[in-house]
Amino acid sequence: MRRHVRRLLVACALLTVVPTVAFADLSTRLDNQELTSSSEVIVIGRATSTQSRWIDRTLVTAVNVQITETLKGPVDGSVEVILPGGVDAARRIPVAMTYAGAPMMRPGEDVFLFLVYDADVRGYIVTGFAQGKLSIMTDANGVRRVHRDLRGSQLVEGAGISRGTVTMAGLSAFREEILGYLAQ
Repeated sequence: MRRHVRRLLVACALLTVVPTVAFADLSTRLDNQELTSSSEVIVIGRATSTQSRWIDRTLVTAVNVQITETLKGPVDGSVEVILPGGVDAARRIPVAMTYAGAPMMRPGEDVFLFLVYDADVRGYIVTGFAQGKLSIMTDANGVRRVHRDLRGSQLVEGAGISRGTVTMAGLSAFREEILGYLAQ
């Protein structure tokens, strides 16, 4: 009986100290040309592994991405990308942190990434929060497409705010668009 009371007290304590979850991030909308120019690294690759870790008091997920093509920047082979949020199940009471609109990757996922180095996390982060991470999928016709999911985001553009959207384009056309911006 005491054990159940203790668990109930711990659960109540957690409910009082857990911050309210935001439903969307607020970011400045970046078009593909702005993503290209503001990124230090642009790569196509596959997420091979993820690992949560603490950086100061922030829980992050480090994703190892095996690079298949580097469009911009000084990386090859693989790159570690630091994403906000993660799960620390090794604690006596497991902890999870999430950020609305944050980019997410899972092992085995093919990705098109716009990255910038962040000295605070000592690694690469996604440019423009979720705007700089696109999933690569093959449609029913066998065409590889990039898919940008911004549904957890609110984007500031001009004088207004728009809700995030899902966009999809052919991978080869998208790649050529980015290479065109790099050639300018």
